[in-house]
Amino acid sequence: PTQMVNNPTASHYNNLCHAEQTPPYYLHLTPNNKLRRGDVAGLPFDNSTEDVARLKQTPICLVLSGGNFTAGTNYTRWLFTPKADEYSHFKIPNSFQEIVVDENDFKPEVSVHVESFKALSQMRRFYDEATASVFPYLTAIVDVDEGEVVNISWDDACLFCDASECRENTYLVGGTAVISNEINSKGCAVSVNDCAADTTKCDLSVYVVWTGTDSNGKLLDSVNGRFGAFGGSTIREQFGF
Repeated sequence: PTQMVNNPTASHYNNLCHAEQTPPYYLHLTPNNKLRRGDVAGLPFDNSTEDVARLKQTPICLVLSGGNFTAGTNYTRWLFTPKADEYSHFKIPNSFQEIVVDENDFKPEVSVHVESFKALSQMRRFYDEATASVFPYLTAIVDVDEGEVVNISWDDACLFCDASECRENTYLVGGTAVISNEINSKGCAVSVNDCAADTTKCDLSVYVVWTGTDSNGKLLDSVNGRFGAFGGSTIREQFGF
């Protein structure tokens, strides 16, 4: 079964997630879910605790930023601790309202990426103000080699829509677009108007699956249950997309 978390912790976890860049401040969600600016010390990266074992809680961070995630930028980092190799789903309640409707420092290009220890994914745009589009379907694939997280990639996100709504949506941390036939670089664009009709389907969320081997040599294979392992028509029929 999918592990679902609705109340993640919003903070900075430089000893658990990638921290080679240390912006001078970050944005966080206060108890009433309002985006606010806070001070943060530039803690050095420490991977001494990295030891991914199957079904052991492992840090995963979901990071929200503008279109350029480089030193000095604003960002929000949420920490989750799913069990390695469990198919997990993390959702930030009311985040469509906070990120898309309300004013914040991330616009006009609101991006997300995933981190774990010293690995981080490429960025996906979550909200593009210029086209009034939201890209709500995100699945991160965590690649582990003998207990070390070596890569985080994105699953195919165009399974949930028709080809006319499938757009390029992958970027380097500096904001440069990545267009490649070798990776899943596209995503389904949903109009803000469609999201407004049912905001819960456009709240920021991410599915997490695993592949590779843990620190004990055990196979991590929840990647085989990801949406991308099935055809788009099957996904739309089963889940009503």
